[in-house]
Amino acid sequence: MVKHKDSALRKQEIVDGALRLFVDQGYEQTSVSQIAKKIGVAKGLVYYYFESKDEILEHVVEYLCDRHVERLEIKMDTADYDFLDRMLLFMDAYYEIHPYTESPATLSWSHNSVFAELFHNIYLKRIDGILEEIVAEGQAQGYFELKHPKGMIIMTLEGIFGLTRYGDVSRTAVVEMIEQSLNLPEQSLKEKGTILLQHFKD
Repeated sequence: MVKHKDSALRKQEIVDGALRLFVDQGYEQTSVSQIAKKIGVAKGLVYYYFESKDEILEHVVEYLCDRHVERLEIKMDTADYDFLDRMLLFMDAYYEIHPYTESPATLSWSHNSVFAELFHNIYLKRIDGILEEIVAEGQAQGYFELKHPKGMIIMTLEGIFGLTRYGDVSRTAVVEMIEQSLNLPEQSLKEKGTILLQHFKD
């Protein structure tokens, strides 16, 4: 049991050191030797726990995604949120953490394209459980009259995100697009969106 705990701590130490280097100088510019030096161990020890730098990157991204999902789950449970509230929190969280949004939480790694692409793929898998719960809650309350509500939510996320890459999108426009794409009652999100969509401005 102690050995297992030591191994877990050592792997996390490597992940923490690699994250700092990936943020500071980029994934491509970081070597396994530099990661080993950063945490004060031999390079061979790093390879004992990870087969390659790519595997280290994957663990780094999984670690970041898991931390974000945990914070999102806690946030959703700290108040008496209804389905619409939870869906808006879910939407806003996507823009808070996605590397390409260059928010304060992600600015340091937003220009690391390898990092960002892997993050995107892993994050969508990590939030799947939360999304399933939101869809089930919406269906139980009669909000969704869609054949593929889960897919439409993801398409809405990706679509609005794509628009933000070309220019600013107002909070009002985002609320209207969410309502239209998910076939929600008109203006059902207007008041809630003003409070919960913190990463968009009017």
